[in-house]
Order: sequence, then C-alpha cells, then structure tokens
Amino acid sequence: MKRNFSYSPIFFILIIFLVISVIGCGDDNNIIVIPTAVPTVIPTAIPTVTAVPEITINFEVIDSGTDKNLNDIFFASETIGYIAADDRLVLKTTDGGNTWTKVMEPLELPLLKEGQTIDWENILSIAASTTNPLLVTVAGERGYVSNSNDGGQNWTVPQNAGFASDNFVGLAATPDFSSLIMAGDKKSVAVSTDKGETFQISAIEVVPSNATMNVGDTQTFQADTTFIVGKAGNVIRSKDDGNTWEKLSTPTTEDLVSVAAYEDTVLVASINGTIIGSTNGGDSFQKLNTIEVTPSNATMNVNDTQVFQAEGFVEVFMVGKDGVLMYSYDSGVSWVKITTDTIQDLKAVALRNNKEIIVTGSNGKILKGTIVRK
Repeated sequence: MKRNFSYSPIFFILIIFLVISVIGCGDDNNIIVIPTAVPTVIPTAIPTVTAVPEITINFEVIDSGTDKNLNDIFFASETIGYIAADDRLVLKTTDGGNTWTKVMEPLELPLLKEGQTIDWENILSIAASTTNPLLVTVAGERGYVSNSNDGGQNWTVPQNAGFASDNFVGLAATPDFSSLIMAGDKKSVAVSTDKGETFQISAIEVVPSNATMNVGDTQTFQADTTFIVGKAGNVIRSKDDGNTWEKLSTPTTEDLVSVAAYEDTVLVASINGTIIGSTNGGDSFQKLNTIEVTPSNATMNVNDTQVFQAEGFVEVFMVGKDGVLMYSYDSGVSWVKITTDTIQDLKAVALRNNKEIIVTGSNGKILKGTIVRK
C-alpha cells in the first residue's frame, strides 16, 4: 500500500500504509502471469549514518468514536485523512487528525447468486488521491471494493462488482488514481485504470499479504512500480501498472507482512520481525536486522537532510502487536523501540508534516504524537 503531504525542494515525505492480514490459500483459476526471470545482481551496500539522531514522541489519545479495529490510515493532504475499519466503517478527519467523524458506510455488493446475500465485514485497506482528496477507494474481505468521489459521503461499487472472492489485503494507488492495484489473498491481483470504476483480475504465483507503490517526488511521480509481498519470503514487482509481474530473490523464507518503498529503497518485514532491504529498487535484497516485534505496518519518511544529518537516508516507523512502535534512522538497519503507553495491537501508521505521527489500532485506538528530533 505509500504520496500524501506537502513538500519543499529539499523536503519530501512519503506515507506508505500497509496492513498485516491473515494469509490464506486459494485457487488458480485465472489467467496466469508468467514471472520474468530476475538476473543475478550484486547487492548494493547499505550506507551507515555518521550521526545518530535522538527522537522522542509525546503521544495523546484521540477519540475515534468507535471500538472497531482501525485497520488502515491514509492522509490525502495535510488536513484530510481517512481510516478504514471493521464492519464497513470509514472515519475521516479534516483537521489533521485532531478529530474524526464517521462517514457514510460503503454499499454492499449486489447478490452473487440468486437468493444469496453476503454480509461484508471488514475494510482492510484504504487509499485516497493526493491530487484530489475527495477520491477514496476502500477494499476488504470477500472481494469488497467501494469508491467515493465526494470525500466519503456517497459510495458506489465497481461496474464489475463481485469479480473476486479474495480478501483484498493490500491496496496501492497513484496520486491521481489513474492506477489502482489490489492484492488478493487467493493469489490474485485486481487492476483499475479508470479510477476504480472497473477492475481486471489476473492470477499471480504468490499468496499476498500486502502491497505498495514505489514513489519519489510528487512532481516527478512515475506510476510504474508496485511491490507485493506474501508467504514464504516471496516478493513480486510490476513495472507496468500491474500488467506483468516478476518474482524477486530474497534472503528469507519467512512469511512477509509489510512493505514500504521510496525511490530505490525498499524495506520488507516478516511476521517474525526480520527486516530485509534493497537499495536498488528491488533488484537485490539483503537481511538488515531482526527486531523484537510482530510487524503489521510500516511507513517511510525522507527527512530534511539538515535535520537528519545524513543525505539520502530514510526514516522508517513500524507498528506491531502489543502497542509496539519501532523507529529506524538509517533505512531499516538500526531500530529503536518507542514507548506508546498502550498494549493494544497497532495496525497502521501515518506521518504529517515531518512533525506528527498518527497510529491506529484495535478497539478504536488512535494515538497522535509530536515528533521531537535532536
């Protein structure tokens, strides 16, 4: 799942929100996309930080107005953000995350078979356009997909609704919504090139758990690279908006649950806390560290070089079970545990203005923190 915020010529922020989910097995009755062979590539060395920044975060609890699990969060602008939750609930903020209100629940899909109804339960992923924050798409269990073009007040389903029975565990979108890619847990990928009005589905060789798009400066964004991670250490990459996929080589066979990318830096976390990284856009990966957390989501922040004291390095914030928030100051090599004063499982994380962090979790938990760097 990344593209949300304002920037200056030396200051960029990328949010990639990704969500852990239960990974299932599935059928392979769709068109098979043959992975492209990946040539052997010598790994690029991970640089080291010469000055380690100190960081503290002062958190406050934000009232969500619900006890539902808050599974994903996405900021489309400095002030407008959305949260995807269980029971088809979507929350919205227009003041940068200080207050959240429920917006109209997305519509259920039509009958799949005569006389059969399905109660769609949980929304697992959400994305919004950063060029038009009123455009929102949600995806979730049992092939659930719904779109809004008015900031969540009204919702419609794709014209070919009911096209999949997968749980859509990852959703990635370009800033203008010209391309949306969803990863399904029955080895499928659904792609839309018309802002979510229709989707085309195809099969892949991986059981996905999460997806993200690789982005750079919003001004020079090229919507051509998407990463999907899944079981048994599998990472696949598309460079053509999801039309074809190639399987990448990784140094692990553990189930992968989280992926974040910015330009040539790609970080992936396993369910056991193993962190693998690439500095060449996924051509090669190496193991970076193992952290004491069961990850659920990660986001990257390309910091001001004067503050960060290391040009080209990427900050990473990762959340997980039991209230754990991990912070890396050197592109995922070293990690520090940050206290959140909660034991709730944390599910998603977002950054605002390089100064604030917003974390969502189970039972309606929202934490908003002010980041202080020294």
